[in-house]
Amino acid sequence: MASGIPQRATNVKRKERRAASWRRGQEKKAARMAEQEKNEKRNKELGTTAKQRANQKAKLNKALTNSAAGNTTDLGDFTQYAEQEDLLEL
Repeated sequence: MASGIPQRATNVKRKERRAASWRRGQEKKAARMAEQEKNEKRNKELGTTAKQRANQKAKLNKALTNSAAGNTTDLGDFTQYAEQEDLLEL
């Protein structure tokens, strides 16, 4: 049976690796939380989420395409989104 010193050294190394891994995880966690807070602040200012804005942009693009092609049935959709100029910038 091996002496207790090598085993103890191995345990210390394992603890150090776990602690280093935990620190890296905490840094990544802090970055994710900061990004989430930034997104929540922007969503609160705009009143919508990114997915909702993407869906609205798709509807606006479809309405613009159809109205340019002469399809008058989607002009109602176009006028509905015409005031939302911020969608055109996305």
